[in-house]
Amino acid sequence: MKPLKEATYPINLSERPRIVWAGVDTYEHMLGNPFKLGNIWTLHLYEYSARIRLGEEDHPFSAGSIGICEPYSRIEYHSCWAGEGRHFAFNFQVPDVRGDAIWEIPRFTRAEVLQGQHYESGIHRAITACNEFPFRAEIELWSILLNLAHPPDSQKQRDERSLDQRRIDRACSMIDLGLDKPIYAQRIADELQISVTHVGRLFKKYLDCPVATYIRRKRAQRAHELLVFSSVSISDIAVRVGIPDLGNFNRLIRTTYGLSPRKVRDLKPGLQVVEGLD
Repeated sequence: MKPLKEATYPINLSERPRIVWAGVDTYEHMLGNPFKLGNIWTLHLYEYSARIRLGEEDHPFSAGSIGICEPYSRIEYHSCWAGEGRHFAFNFQVPDVRGDAIWEIPRFTRAEVLQGQHYESGIHRAITACNEFPFRAEIELWSILLNLAHPPDSQKQRDERSLDQRRIDRACSMIDLGLDKPIYAQRIADELQISVTHVGRLFKKYLDCPVATYIRRKRAQRAHELLVFSSVSISDIAVRVGIPDLGNFNRLIRTTYGLSPRKVRDLKPGLQVVEGLD
């Protein structure tokens, strides 16, 4: 039985996750300067005991525990009690947290909670299948995430969702479907028939950022996906994400990922999802 009071993340598990990278990493490799995730979630099965700092909070964990980090988390590993060790890791993406299919997934699921549930064998199968059978690996990871998370009560969520929650869903859909067009807070306000000030409050409350920051982030994410997973030309990608000026597009990618669009395209997917912090 899962603990009643645990730190959790909201996560959308309505679709299977897309694995960006999977493999084995070591504590020594992660130790050192803090780093910041890009647009990915991570799952780690630890074979050592240590302490990790997520944002401003410290979380001790023991060998056999599973840790989850949400996108854009600031992470620092320290105090490894075993001195060395490895962990099995996945970098993956899921849809944005919106709508009724929102689960709550623990930041850490302790080893004692996992006993007898065969998570380790499932994680090993997913990593083994990742290169040759990515679909099978993603189904395996999806099953693991669903078992770790608290399922949503869809009817209850529908009953409890406020008008403002429905508005933010509509605003985010508008942005997702209109990245190739000029889009800004006033257009969203006009569509929702509310004030620009109210739009700003909604984004701050539900997405913890200003409207312009969210739009810029979504454009960068879409551009990143097209650069990594398609052969579309860089100039066409710039048009598709609503920044046809290549100078501005290059600045967006460099600011977000620390690399030029061409460098992002040249790197393997698993190597471009973590940003170092000074």
